[in-house]
Amino acid sequence: MECSTYKNWEFERTQCKGPLTESCSKGGKQLLGSLKILDLSFCEQLRTLGGFLEFPALERLILVKCKELTEVCGTIENCVKLVLIDLSYCNMLKKLPRAVVKLKKVETLLLDGCNLGEFPIDMNLPEMVIPRDFRSFVVSLSSSLACLSLKNNNLCNESFPMDFSSLSMLKELYLDGNSIMSLPNCVRSLPRLEKLSMEKCLMLKTFEQYPPCTLKELKFDRCHSLQKIVFDKEMSPLTFSMNPCCTSDSRDVIEGMLKVDAMKLVPKEVVCGLGWTNLESVNEQQMVYEFGIFSTIYGGEELPNWISDHISEESSISFNIPSSSHKLRGLNFCYVFMARLPYYLYLPRIIISNKTKNHTWIYHRYSYHVMPHAECEILLSHWMFGKNEMEDGDQIMITISKGDVNGIRKCGVSLVYDDDQVKMEEEDPLSDYKLWNHIIGGNLSPFQTTPGEYILDVRRFFCGTGFQDVNIMKNTELSLQVSPTEVETLEVSPTEAQSLEIEAMSHVAEEVSRRLGWSNLEFINIQLVETKDLMTGTHKSQVQMVYEFGIFSTWFKGKEIPNWISDRRWEGSSISFTIPSSPNNLRGLNICFAFTNPNAGYFVGDSYHLLLSSIRISNITENHTWIYNRYNYSITPIPECVILLSHWMLGKNDIKDGDQVTITVRGYGTGSIIRECGVSFVYDDDDDDDDGEHKMEEDVLDYYKSWNHIIGGDLSAFLTTRGEYLLDVTRFFGWTSLYCPFFEDHCYYEEKHPTFRAFSPRKSNVFVKDITE
Repeated sequence: MECSTYKNWEFERTQCKGPLTESCSKGGKQLLGSLKILDLSFCEQLRTLGGFLEFPALERLILVKCKELTEVCGTIENCVKLVLIDLSYCNMLKKLPRAVVKLKKVETLLLDGCNLGEFPIDMNLPEMVIPRDFRSFVVSLSSSLACLSLKNNNLCNESFPMDFSSLSMLKELYLDGNSIMSLPNCVRSLPRLEKLSMEKCLMLKTFEQYPPCTLKELKFDRCHSLQKIVFDKEMSPLTFSMNPCCTSDSRDVIEGMLKVDAMKLVPKEVVCGLGWTNLESVNEQQMVYEFGIFSTIYGGEELPNWISDHISEESSISFNIPSSSHKLRGLNFCYVFMARLPYYLYLPRIIISNKTKNHTWIYHRYSYHVMPHAECEILLSHWMFGKNEMEDGDQIMITISKGDVNGIRKCGVSLVYDDDQVKMEEEDPLSDYKLWNHIIGGNLSPFQTTPGEYILDVRRFFCGTGFQDVNIMKNTELSLQVSPTEVETLEVSPTEAQSLEIEAMSHVAEEVSRRLGWSNLEFINIQLVETKDLMTGTHKSQVQMVYEFGIFSTWFKGKEIPNWISDRRWEGSSISFTIPSSPNNLRGLNICFAFTNPNAGYFVGDSYHLLLSSIRISNITENHTWIYNRYNYSITPIPECVILLSHWMLGKNDIKDGDQVTITVRGYGTGSIIRECGVSFVYDDDDDDDDGEHKMEEDVLDYYKSWNHIIGGDLSAFLTTRGEYLLDVTRFFGWTSLYCPFFEDHCYYEEKHPTFRAFSPRKSNVFVKDITE
């Protein structure tokens, strides 16, 4: 079926997202001649596309997910004004005319998900189609291309040509989701490349082949095998993005930012240069280097005997730098802490203050989330301080923050001078480490909070805390300058893993909203909001609905809760009531509150983020308590007032007539202000027909009810030692700390290692939703 048979085109833009019909075929030649945008995305019956003589003014051709499309005809060469061609996920495409590569104005070519690595485009008609070999195809592309996207094509390093220099105008290249193990050599030959994205390249291990020096933006999000990143010393400033959890655990190198290595692989002369001795027993442990600080953790109850200058049995120590004829090049700081076996713990921060010079360094170690192997563990660190940071007579105070440990048994300091291990005539074994720019004594301006105070946390480089400009200087120093947090492209596609689903409210089916008892919310579809979560960082988008644990929730800007939240209303943060008797089946509760929270946030760069409050529902009668920490846990910029609306799918086994229920909302920090709260009961008859008969159609919430880890399902992984359920989906993502405003003291999950099951065996007959819908 050829699209040239269509009629009734709209001027400027045409869309068809259903089966094509013959009724679209006649007349309108003058109108067709003015058409600039042709969008036939999701036309599943479209097999061939031709008749481009009708579209001399066409500028944008969009054919996303035309799953049956096999051929684009050669008449496309008449569309000389084309600037964009999008064939993303046309995975049956076999024939594409050579004319495509000859169109001189095409700037953007999107071939995402076209199986180029598995099913190369056919060349049965040599004069009509592009070469079968992908390498030859890329080389033959027009030099006018400014953007090329090859996401999710199962391409490997061998798929690429040796040279990309023919793409002399290319500025953006997307290689996300491919089977690439290292940066293809050809990428370096792109003379104008500014943006390179390699997200979700699960096999990517190294990034040592330098990209072009013109690169300004580099993305590595969710490259879980990535171990080594090396930058070109001539590179211009660039934006660097990767998830904090994206690198492997064994050996990581991000040149100029972070180096993680097994102690047994660290050269002996480096270890000696730190003043460390007799550490053969810790060879299997890791050494982390960042900010001019070396550190390692190992089991033990006593400080090394060479940590002897100053000892304290408290969590802090104070001393003065003694006079010496030798040059101070650093200090070793070591502490012994008690662990809570068998739980992961968050390491305390180390705070070193030079009271004389009014300088403070607060160090948050990269590998801060650790599993202890002994009741007593030792953290040993070496800080490369020079005379500009510490000198004779300076008053020094070192403090260990409380963290998640069970107590600090003792700590100690040993000063390291030039004559301790290294002779003046020998080469300094630490010289390579001192070349890094973002170290103590170097450029720490991006980490400065107030004059003289620095928070040293390498995650600031990563997307979870805002994008940063990385500048590789010619003197081999890595420079990083703070830039505003980059706003992600507005996305409305759902995120789903049967433990979490996120979707724009504008895309939520009307019957789903109605079944939740939500109405008159159309106004929030035009609001833009910015949220932050622990896994993917900050995102700007339309107002979203989050579904997890049998709880639907959304937040939006406003001062008044909806008027249909009417069964119970109160001022304050807590309410108690009894479930009234009803002949109808209670299927859930809508809980809504309006709040401001001026003193319960934190800064990310220059942005102040508001932490969303937690909700606790207690069924006093049944002795059940659920505490909900929402996945998108913070928002920015902070509106004057925020409305958080949630629907809890509570069934008769969870709450029934006569049960006494208490609902409490609690924010983070002392400044939390809950302006108004409300509850509305949702019964099965709420969306009956006007004649009172209940609709017999399939329950639109059946899919959501089929999930396993929901209220009324299997919540064993979230049962705490207090007997309450803490519903926090990040537990499945490796985050195990019980961070909750309802817990005054420490609390832990009953299960050490949670297991995940997507769908409940009780609901095995319920359909599985197609997330591509």
